[in-house]
Amino acid sequence: EVNLFTSFCIYIIFKGVEKMKGFMKSFLVAFLICLLSMTVFADTASSNKLIVNYIDVGQGDSELIECNGQFMLVDAGERDKGTVVVNYLKSRGVEKLDYVIATHPHSDHIGGMSEVLNTFPVSNIIMPKVNNTTATYTNMLKVIQQKGIKAIEPKIGDSYKLGNSTFTIIGPKKYDTKNMNNDSVAFRLVYGNNSFIFCGDAETEEENDIVASGQTLKSDVYKVSHHGSTTSSSSAFLNKVQPKYAVIEVGAGNSYGHPKQKTLEALSKIGATVYRTDLNGSIIITSDGKTLSFGDGSVDNSADANGGGDATPCTSQSVLKNTTGAGSVNGFGTATSTSVPQSVSITYVLNTNTHKIHKPNCRSVSQMKEKNKKTYVGKMADLISQGYSPCKICNPA
Repeated sequence: EVNLFTSFCIYIIFKGVEKMKGFMKSFLVAFLICLLSMTVFADTASSNKLIVNYIDVGQGDSELIECNGQFMLVDAGERDKGTVVVNYLKSRGVEKLDYVIATHPHSDHIGGMSEVLNTFPVSNIIMPKVNNTTATYTNMLKVIQQKGIKAIEPKIGDSYKLGNSTFTIIGPKKYDTKNMNNDSVAFRLVYGNNSFIFCGDAETEEENDIVASGQTLKSDVYKVSHHGSTTSSSSAFLNKVQPKYAVIEVGAGNSYGHPKQKTLEALSKIGATVYRTDLNGSIIITSDGKTLSFGDGSVDNSADANGGGDATPCTSQSVLKNTTGAGSVNGFGTATSTSVPQSVSITYVLNTNTHKIHKPNCRSVSQMKEKNKKTYVGKMADLISQGYSPCKICNPA
């Protein structure tokens, strides 16, 4: 669509041109035609992109995929993150969702889904056909039924269009009655020469099925399965995917010790540059069909619970140590601690007046006086030893 203000200006100029004669009138008409063409071209060029948002929902998963004015949401974090996801979607201009994928019934993936489904019209939801009696899952099913949303069972090889992009189901081959992680909907998204792969919490068993299927798996970006657990991202799978970039959606100081050092080292060995929501906030990757870029400059960071969007790659040492030994109960629930990585050099913005540490795009940074603002690249531990403390809004790690 042509910018409304531009259209109004062109209209006013045209009214003035009507009163002109001769060469000047012809010149201005030609000029206006060129201006209108450039405006339409610019709007078209900006919309001809695929934008993948890895939303920071703490210890959980949620991704928003945008292409040519169509939208798809994959998972929605825990129940208490439903509002975070809804606000993020609104900040991206979402009015309806063409597709929703609920990868599997665990609460850290579908907990916030009922709120999303109650907020936006949804055309289709793709989800595994499994039995689960948790309140989170049954509530989601009730909303799907009440809203009359078309539910689709994933079938390997089925492809769907989202704008000019295509996503193809690559798993699961079968349902695992003992481990719902292996029921995760897995798919590969393609836009031009760029590709992305998403496998929910798929563990080695499902990964083996995906590899054995003979499907094309090589992808530029890999959404790391199961938050970087050692039960996923097997060497056989990574050797087939060969990702240039890996995104881990994980909560800071989580009690599971995610992502695991072994997984980070495996990603490093394969040559993938790692990004993490616990360190980077929400991560946006944009494709023009040929190249990938990080961020698109239009996200409203106030919609991100943790500031989000800072795409500084993490080293293989960027791991939070698990000191509690705690695990999940049937895959549900999360816990947090206040531990922070001690060996990572990260870019922070400091307020030298309040002695607070901020992520670079924390909303507090824009309100900070320039004389109090200082950029620092280094370790959190060093700043704390100097009397600084982390901002409670963006929770830098």
